[in-house]
Amino acid sequence: MRRIAFALILAGSVSASATVYVTLADGAWGTVDVATGAFTQLGASSSWMGDVAIDPVSGQAWGIRSDAKLVKIDKTNGADTVVANSTYTNNLAATANGTLLMSNGDLFKVSQTDGSLTSDLPYSFNTIYDLAVTGSGLVFGTDSSNLYKRQLGTLGGASFVGSMGASSVYGLAFENGVLYGFGIRNFDHVLFKVNTSTGAGYDFITMTGLESRTVYGAAGEDGVVPEPATMLTLASGAWLLRRRRSAR
Repeated sequence: MRRIAFALILAGSVSASATVYVTLADGAWGTVDVATGAFTQLGASSSWMGDVAIDPVSGQAWGIRSDAKLVKIDKTNGADTVVANSTYTNNLAATANGTLLMSNGDLFKVSQTDGSLTSDLPYSFNTIYDLAVTGSGLVFGTDSSNLYKRQLGTLGGASFVGSMGASSVYGLAFENGVLYGFGIRNFDHVLFKVNTSTGAGYDFITMTGLESRTVYGAAGEDGVVPEPATMLTLASGAWLLRRRRSAR
């Protein structure tokens, strides 16, 4: 019974509800219900964003504004506060420890203090429109229709994963361990899940509430979650510990 209860608690920690925030072409800020594709506007930034990210450690939302300013974003209303000058980019993401990343040919770490960049070696010389990072540091990127990946700290550029089956995919976000894409398919603005092994999009949903505005960036509030293998290891370790204690 205790094993079942522990499994339920563990499963709940993995599948807990979370929110995907998006920024639109006109600077609008809001949330998307990934089950229905409905966009709810919460407010707007002072100008449009190249992309946004949420630090999973602090919960702070960040953005790179069209004037190359690194800004903090109030998640409740989209208001932005300038932190520092930086470099304009179409993409932004946060790692499990809260490090901000962007790609402009190379993959760069972005200082939350002064907006300065530190190179982490090549990513892709294609234009990358958004990044999303797993708990183990695997960095996924979209060039608007294809998916790429590269492990943080490794040599060489990102490898091609596959076509997502949509165009203008300017937003990628992990939510509850699922990679979601935001783009256009058959002239409709769509939300879809992405197979991280093949790059193929599936479960396409036509979005509502956008009023023809394009999603320019996305970030899951749960940020980057532990890999399934990590969660399995935790579960196995806890079960073995219980057995040892009960055997005494």
